[in-house]
Amino acid sequence: AWGFDPSTALTFYRSFIRSIIDYGCIFYGSSSNTNLKKVDRIQYKAVKRCLGAFVSSPSPAILAEAKEPPLQLRRQLLANKFITKVRTYNPLLLVQVNKLNQENLTNRYWVKKNSPPLAEAFIHTSQYSEFITENDQFPLFTYKLECFISRPTVIFPTYSEVSSYNQYVISTTLSEFNIETSIYCDGSKHSEGVGSAFVIQPFNITERFRLPDLCSIYTAEAVTIEKALRWCMHNNPKNVAILSDSKSVLKTISSSDKTYYKENIICEIRSLIHRLRSKHSQVIFIWVKGYIGTRGNEDADVAAEAVIVSGKFETPPIDIY
Repeated sequence: AWGFDPSTALTFYRSFIRSIIDYGCIFYGSSSNTNLKKVDRIQYKAVKRCLGAFVSSPSPAILAEAKEPPLQLRRQLLANKFITKVRTYNPLLLVQVNKLNQENLTNRYWVKKNSPPLAEAFIHTSQYSEFITENDQFPLFTYKLECFISRPTVIFPTYSEVSSYNQYVISTTLSEFNIETSIYCDGSKHSEGVGSAFVIQPFNITERFRLPDLCSIYTAEAVTIEKALRWCMHNNPKNVAILSDSKSVLKTISSSDKTYYKENIICEIRSLIHRLRSKHSQVIFIWVKGYIGTRGNEDADVAAEAVIVSGKFETPPIDIY
């Protein structure tokens, strides 16, 4: 049969179809069952196409084989995650959600209608409210101001399709900054889990970390950089280059936009950079384009893939996102 491999097709479905279905689902989740079933049929049809199953195949069995939750459960999961963040960062909005929950429980209007996912999430996450106090703050305000004043040195070289030229670009950049230690970082995420790893040259040191399956590839890449900086804290190298193929994480690290620092992991990275500077250790970051034949990057990618199967779980100091 011609077409995508099922795993590739499911990745396409999650990226381009499920993402559209998810958009606003915590609000339209209280629609009538007739309308919600129309959306369910889109999911069933798409997943069956991805797996190459017969049209008559039972939908619950197909979803189980694809490891896809029913949309009803996914809507509730996304609503729970949203309310959990609201409980921490936006108490005024939480008051409005509480009013919605009271209306859902007491107003006759909602007797024969589906409960709003946000109201259900308010009840589901209430057990965690005891861990949230009035003194909870954005991660940005729990670190010293000095961590965010100066920008890290992040370099985005221009690469080509010629492997030898790309190697020359990287080696020239390392020489320009008198780099003695190069740390290649990479993360990996697929159907079997999430992993990250870094490789240190010229010492041939490899560290691997298995992360929770809910972590995104962005989280995996950021955790790897944070772990590499912690290695630097313990070993005190003087001139270090951290090379990563995650342009999004590197741009966030170098950004002065405070909205990025709601993420614990980014704040922790900036704090570690500041502490290394105070120890007179120079750290620069270099973006490495993926799949251009860079040995260190390929080694880190292989290590990140391997740890998904055999590695022990790490608990990253972050919210999973």
